[in-house]
Amino acid sequence: MTGKTPVRSFTTRPLTRERAFLAYPLVRNALPETTLEVWTAFAEAFVGDGHSDPRRSILTVENESGVIIGLVAFHCLPDIVHGWVLMVSHLLAFELLDRRGVAEMIVQALEAEAGRLGCRAIHTCLPVVEGEQRPAWLVALLQSHGHHVESMSLCKRLAPT
Repeated sequence: MTGKTPVRSFTTRPLTRERAFLAYPLVRNALPETTLEVWTAFAEAFVGDGHSDPRRSILTVENESGVIIGLVAFHCLPDIVHGWVLMVSHLLAFELLDRRGVAEMIVQALEAEAGRLGCRAIHTCLPVVEGEQRPAWLVALLQSHGHHVESMSLCKRLAPT
């Protein structure tokens, strides 16, 4: 998928194992406590050897220079209400001139993936940001694409074993 802003041109594509390290600056900017080792292990679980489960991937948005400026992780799960759902996490978009445009491309690409994979719904987990339960601009974008609040996700951190 290719999209254009008045000034820039962006492309979405799946992250590969060979390019995973190129996404680390974006991840580090959004999640400063994430080490390269943690990111590498996370990406490996999603992209693996390139022959991994097609129901699990990381999509990227790249600018015209090939710099990764957006990414999102997803996997498919069965849901008692919806059947198969696309579970989305870590939707990150960083573009000084058009962050919304990058996120818009991600949302459109996720809808295409969900359709391709036979999913009946998309469930998106958004981070807590500066005391807000979610970034308001991203919620508004998702709602403009037909998303609505249907559930709430809670987290309990456990001690390492």
